[in-house]
Amino acid sequence: MSDLSHKFNPVRSFPAANTGFFISGICLFALCIHLSMPGRLIAFFGLIIAAIAFFHELNSIPHPALLLGICPFSKRTLYFILLAAGFGFILGLLFLWAYKIKEPIFHLRWFAMTAACIGLTEELLFRGYIQGCLQKNAVFAVCFASVAHTLYKGLLFIFPPITIKINFPIFILLTLVVGVLFGILRHVSKSVLPAITAHACFDIVAYGSLSNAPWWVWS
Repeated sequence: MSDLSHKFNPVRSFPAANTGFFISGICLFALCIHLSMPGRLIAFFGLIIAAIAFFHELNSIPHPALLLGICPFSKRTLYFILLAAGFGFILGLLFLWAYKIKEPIFHLRWFAMTAACIGLTEELLFRGYIQGCLQKNAVFAVCFASVAHTLYKGLLFIFPPITIKINFPIFILLTLVVGVLFGILRHVSKSVLPAITAHACFDIVAYGSLSNAPWWVWS
C-alpha cells in the first residue's frame, strides 16, 4: 500500500453526526420514494441530506479516494476483481433460477447499464464510504455496513406501488448475508472495486435482460 495509508486514520473521519445524517437520509429516501406526491418530495429531501453528509465528510479528509477504497490499485486488486466478477455472475444465475426468470442472460437490454450503475453506487456508499470509515475494526465495519445496506433495501419494499409476492424475512436475510460477503471481499482485497464488480455483475445478470426496469427503480 502506498505511503498515503500511513498518513490517514479512517476512524477519525467517521463522526457520529455525519453517520447519522447519511444513514437517516438514505433510509428516508428508500422509505418514501414510492409514495405519491408530496410524499416523494420527502424522499428527495432525504437524498439531499445524505448527499450533504457524504460530501461534507469527504471534503474534511485529505485522501477521500483512500477512504472509499478506490485506490491504490495493484495486481492483487485485479485478481480480486476477476474473482468478484465470477462471484457476482454466479449469484445472478442463482437469482434467475430461484425466481424462475427465463429471459436469456446474454440478451441484454437498455436497463443493463443502469443496473450496473445502481450496484456501483450502492457499493461505493455502503462498502466504500461506511465500511471504509470503520475499517480499523474490521468485524464491526463489515457488519455495520451490511446492516445499513439491508435496512435501506428493506425500506424500499415497505410501500410498494404494486402487489408483490415476496418472502420478506428471506429477502432480508439473503441481503444481509450477501452484504457481509461483499464486505469481507472489500476487507480482504483492501479495495471497494471487487465488491463493486460483484454487485454490478449480479445486477446485470439478474436484471439486464428484463424488458422493463423493476418497479423499485423507477416507480
